[in-house]
Amino acid sequence: MKLLKKEIIAKNQSGRIELQPDEDEDMWHLYNIIRAGDSIKTTTIRKVKREGATGSVSTNKMTISIIIKVEKVNFEADVCKLRVSGKTIGENEHVPKGSYHTIEIEAHKKFSLTKFCWDTIVMEALEEACDTNKKADLAAVIMQDGLAHICLVLNSMTILKSKVEISIPKKRKGFTNQHDKGMIRFYRAVLRDICTKLDFEQIKCLLIASPGFVRDEFYKFAITESEPKTSEFRVFFENKNKILKVHSSDGYKHSLREVLAQPEVARQLADTKAASELNVLNEFYEKLTKAPEWACYGPNEVRHAFEEGAISTLLISDTLFRHSNAGLRKRYLNFVEGVRNAGGKVFKFSSLHVTGERLNSLTGIAALLRFPLEFDVSSDESLVNDC
Repeated sequence: MKLLKKEIIAKNQSGRIELQPDEDEDMWHLYNIIRAGDSIKTTTIRKVKREGATGSVSTNKMTISIIIKVEKVNFEADVCKLRVSGKTIGENEHVPKGSYHTIEIEAHKKFSLTKFCWDTIVMEALEEACDTNKKADLAAVIMQDGLAHICLVLNSMTILKSKVEISIPKKRKGFTNQHDKGMIRFYRAVLRDICTKLDFEQIKCLLIASPGFVRDEFYKFAITESEPKTSEFRVFFENKNKILKVHSSDGYKHSLREVLAQPEVARQLADTKAASELNVLNEFYEKLTKAPEWACYGPNEVRHAFEEGAISTLLISDTLFRHSNAGLRKRYLNFVEGVRNAGGKVFKFSSLHVTGERLNSLTGIAALLRFPLEFDVSSDESLVNDC
């Protein structure tokens, strides 16, 4: 993402920026930046009716400038589409003021975003989005007989690039031909999608994970198919040094979590945001199991620990900063700033990354503590009602 212009008043942090998204991950970052109440200015194509001198009416498509006050932000994770809806503001001869309009944020198309307050969380999301060093460099194929998920593992999200599912006939004693033919069809389909859906110029490592010997058999097949110089799969052979074969329990996407935790994979992830999140999440679960007085999760428990000054590390999901309750968003922002000011660490997890999915199963917030605490937070003590 390119930051083209920045006009923010230091006194109250209000102002406008101009951005140009360049790739799929940028749409996810923008989903975490754009909030209800913001205003967006961009160009859009609109059908405009014109009445001629004879009374005839013609309809033409025109590119017009439009400003809307945001009411709803919708992100479609499977296709990385971001749509923003709201009422138009400002004067425009072709669009009535106050009419509803939906804008699809497009790659390589600039727009401006105005906020009453660019808070700490939003500014960090903006900085991460515009950091050219934080790009995807890991892909993974999680597979089993007849099923494969091809994923791109970004710093902030895991994108499913392709799902291959082919019915494989079972082996029968003395009759394995149909099974073998089915596996060849499956392997070829997986290889084709790897070569067409992934960009090996960007990827530094491709993980191939499976139970049993599926990954080894596939790799052997893929090398044989891709080695000839005339092969349509030549890119696989040319990048074979980037491939790492590892174990997984099955071929489903959720197994990516266990794959990323393996030592040899962790070394590949050593410099990425995903690795640090995975490490602190594993540390939290270990504490929760072996010494639960040194860890806590849930909004009320974390608030209690925060008020006691006990939090050394805060784990928080980005979903909490998109909450419709502005007071609740501010409370979570205060958690982040308070923990940092006290010398603690804060890890913000993406809900579209496998680590974030795991944290969200614990209500999206957890903490490691400086000293042990006993938790006796009453069930009627609501964080929402206190905002």
